[in-house]
Amino acid sequence: MKKIFASGLILSSLFLSGAGVALAASPNLTTTGGTTPFSTITIAGTGFAPGEQVQVSLGLNSTTTIADTSGSFAHAELTIPNLPPGLYLVLAIGQSSGTPTFSYLYVQSLYPLASPSSWYIAPGSTLTWSGSGFAPNETLSVALTGSTTLATFSTDTHGSFTAAGSSQVPFSLRNSAATYTLTGTQSGNHTYTIGVSDLYPYVNPSTWYTTPGTNVTFTGAGFGAGEGVSVYLGASTTPLAHITTDSSGSFSGQGSITIPYQTTSPAPFRLIGDLSGATALAPITLAPFYPTLHPSAYYAAPGSYISLGGSGFAPNEMVAVTVGTASSTRVQTDATGTFTIPSLRLPTTPNTTLAIAAMGELSGAHTSMVMAIGAYYAWMTLGTYWAQGGSPLTIFGHNFNSGETVTIASASSTLGSATAANDGSFTANLSVPFQPSGTATLVATGNDSGALANATMTIAPVYSSLEMKNYFGAPGATLEFIGHGYLPNETIALTTDRGSGAVATWDTNATGDFNYTGFSIPDDFTEGLLTLTATSNYSFDSKSVTIYVTGK
Repeated sequence: MKKIFASGLILSSLFLSGAGVALAASPNLTTTGGTTPFSTITIAGTGFAPGEQVQVSLGLNSTTTIADTSGSFAHAELTIPNLPPGLYLVLAIGQSSGTPTFSYLYVQSLYPLASPSSWYIAPGSTLTWSGSGFAPNETLSVALTGSTTLATFSTDTHGSFTAAGSSQVPFSLRNSAATYTLTGTQSGNHTYTIGVSDLYPYVNPSTWYTTPGTNVTFTGAGFGAGEGVSVYLGASTTPLAHITTDSSGSFSGQGSITIPYQTTSPAPFRLIGDLSGATALAPITLAPFYPTLHPSAYYAAPGSYISLGGSGFAPNEMVAVTVGTASSTRVQTDATGTFTIPSLRLPTTPNTTLAIAAMGELSGAHTSMVMAIGAYYAWMTLGTYWAQGGSPLTIFGHNFNSGETVTIASASSTLGSATAANDGSFTANLSVPFQPSGTATLVATGNDSGALANATMTIAPVYSSLEMKNYFGAPGATLEFIGHGYLPNETIALTTDRGSGAVATWDTNATGDFNYTGFSIPDDFTEGLLTLTATSNYSFDSKSVTIYVTGK
């Protein structure tokens, strides 16, 4: 008897063939596949009875297969038990023929080896594992020592794995050694210690020197991989912008913010990793504003209009513009910090200086300028310089106060008024004053500015005639007065040399003529000469006629 040992079992090498069963050729057994516990081997055999069952065993594990018509089989599979390293028998026995055969298999030990994707890694980075020598299809779990499981995965059929068990390195482990444990369901626990680096963040703003109100972005690195980074100003806990880093903890041109309007410089921006707490500082120096004003003129007439431009203010801010002591006018700048006021009225006080100031309501930027206000150099022209009183007269005035009322007079008589336009000019359609013929001076006076302008014209003489239809008559007789060449529609007053005051009045017609029969010789007038005088109130013409009063 020859004894062969396999997993503690003593097997006899001698077997009796079953009664009446014819044996085939000498049996043979071969194995292929794994060589470590828990791996799979494939077994092929020959020399068995056709179609019989064949039991194949290795240690405590066994399987049954069926021989084909030639007494062979080719694909019986067994899992290698958890055996110590050594030489073992794979045994096959025909269940009908009793035919035994075996093959030697050397079972090797499991030599599990694993390594992290990096032995020195930044917090927040992704850590994976690669390894070999584990049991085939073995389930492995990854955990930080003393903590819950971070990841679970399985080996392949060869007990290997690559870039498996992905987990993020906690930010709390920065600047420390971290111990990870890989636990296999067959291979047991395996411990690895890796170094976790600290974070050294830095950041560069798109500019280190700028004015408030401009937009700034940030570029940085050294933060945790894939973590959020918040942008703060000073000690504020309210983030102004949020950034997400890439897999290397970097970012570029992100976190757009608007530089605030403040009086202190620099503006201390802080960028803090939301998970890591890593902090980078970016103090941005605030440039001052240099505003200027650009008037359309530095010398102008009182009450006139100028245009005013400004630049160097903050973008899109409201600017309060003050002209002298007047209330301020608010205007908004554009994206370049520039504004324009197309029409700005100047004070009406002549011969003074005027301060114009502008203050940015957000930026606090301030500038001022001084311009001169000149005198009123008013002047006027006439549509005609020779005409009779009452004739149409057009008067043109210039350089008065914008919008003021201008009164036109001659001697003590007011002819009318007009309103000056924005440029201080006016046109008045009036009439030639009723004055004695000769020179007349017309004066235009600005009611607000006091500006004066004058022009001289000639009042044309009136060539009138007066006659009577009859040059005698008794008391009670009606007299007929005939006149020509007077001014249209003027009043004629009649007086006598025998009393004071007017004894009759009448008006000329539209052509300056009259034929008046409304006066009778008073009954108490005695016989003799009577002088009658007709005086016109507009043309200032006085003419006398003498008649004879007859007796009754």
